[in-house]
Amino acid sequence: MSQHTNHPKLTNRLCPVCEANKGSVLHQQNFILPADHPLTAGYDIVCCVQCGFVFADVSATQADYDTFYEQFSKYEDSHTATGSGEADWDAKRLTDTSQELLRHFSSHAALLDFGCANGGLLRALAQQGFDNLHGVDPSFTCANIASCMRNSTIHVGTFSHPPAELKSYDGIILSHVLEHVLHVKEALQLVRKLLNPQGMCYVEVPDATRYSEFYVSPFHFFDTEHINHFDINSLENALRSSGLQPIKNGAKLTDVTEGIPYPAIWVLAQKCEESTDETKKSNELYDAITNYIALSQDAYPIQLLTKLANSREGLIIWGVGCSTLRLLAETPLGKANIIAFTDSNPMHHGKTILGRPVIPPSNLSQFLNTPIVITSKLYGSQISAQIQRDLSPSHKIIMCYSP
Repeated sequence: MSQHTNHPKLTNRLCPVCEANKGSVLHQQNFILPADHPLTAGYDIVCCVQCGFVFADVSATQADYDTFYEQFSKYEDSHTATGSGEADWDAKRLTDTSQELLRHFSSHAALLDFGCANGGLLRALAQQGFDNLHGVDPSFTCANIASCMRNSTIHVGTFSHPPAELKSYDGIILSHVLEHVLHVKEALQLVRKLLNPQGMCYVEVPDATRYSEFYVSPFHFFDTEHINHFDINSLENALRSSGLQPIKNGAKLTDVTEGIPYPAIWVLAQKCEESTDETKKSNELYDAITNYIALSQDAYPIQLLTKLANSREGLIIWGVGCSTLRLLAETPLGKANIIAFTDSNPMHHGKTILGRPVIPPSNLSQFLNTPIVITSKLYGSQISAQIQRDLSPSHKIIMCYSP
C-alpha cells in the first residue's frame, strides 16, 4: 500500500526550482513496471523545505528518461494518446492553445514546439495561420508523424541532447512538457539560449493546486512521467532563475478526455539579460498536495480486488497505464491470477508485466470465458463500450471504478 508520511530527508534529486537538497516526504508512490522499463518503480513525493516546490524524488537518471521518451512514448499512437487532435475534445484543446498563442505572437513568428509529440499543436497553429513552425521530440516515430505536415521542420532530440540543426526562434512552446523534465533549469536555460533577443516562451503545465478540485481516481496525478508539480509561483521562480522574465500568466481547464476537465496553468516569459535568484516561496503547494493525498488515501477498490485475488479465477487486465501499475503494486490485484494484459496502444504489445504477456485486444478471442478487469476510471466507459462493440458482448467485464 502507498504510504502517507511527513518527515524531512536529503533528496536524491535536487529541487528542480531552487536546487536545494532537503525535502519533507509527503507520500510514497509505488508501481509494478513492465520488464525492461527504464524508470524507477517508486519514489517519494517531497516538498522542498526551502522554496515549497513539490516534486517526485526519483532515482532515475537523465539517460533513463531519454531512453523512456525515445523508445516508450505513448504519444506514438495517435488513436490512443492525447495531443493528436483526432478526437473533437482534443482538437478543441489544441485550438484553444493555438488561439492563445496567436494573441502573443505574429503569424510569421518562428515558433518551436519542444516536445511536440506527433504534431497536434503544430497542426492547430498552422490552422491559425502560423507559417514558420518547427518541432522537436525525443521519439523518432512521433517526429516522423509530425514531419508529414507541410511547411514545418521537425527534429529528433531532447533537452540534454538537442538537435544540432536548431537555430534561433521568436517563440518556444513547452506545452505539458516541463512536468516531465528531470532537470528543469537545464531545459529552461536551453530555451533561453535558443530564443532571439526579444523572444518569448510559453509554458503550460498541470495546476497542482487544483488536483483535489478535479479529482479523478487515487493518485491519478502521481505517475511515472509527471515528476514536477507546479503552481504559478514555482513555475515563475523556475523561469526567472533561468533568465526568463514572466510577463503574463493564466489558469485554464482543458479536457483530458471527453467531459473530464484537467486543471492547467500557463506563463508567458520573455528572454532577459540575466537570471535572478529571487525566489518566492510557494506556500499553497504543501496544503494542496497533502489534501490531494488525503483524498486519494484509502480510495482504492480494496474490497473488490481482494475478492478477485482470493477467487484465483483467471483474469485479463485491460490497460497497462499507470492506473494498472499503481494497483498492481499497492493493492491485492498484484496477487490475482492474471493470465495476460491487453492494451490498444501497439507500443505495449509483446512486453511482459509480472511475467505475463501484453497482447493486442484482437487476440482476446482465445479468452472468451475469461473476465476482463478494467482498471481505468478515466477511460473505463470507453473501454467497456469498445469491448462490447469490437470483441464480444458475452465477455464478463469487471470495472474497478464505477463510471
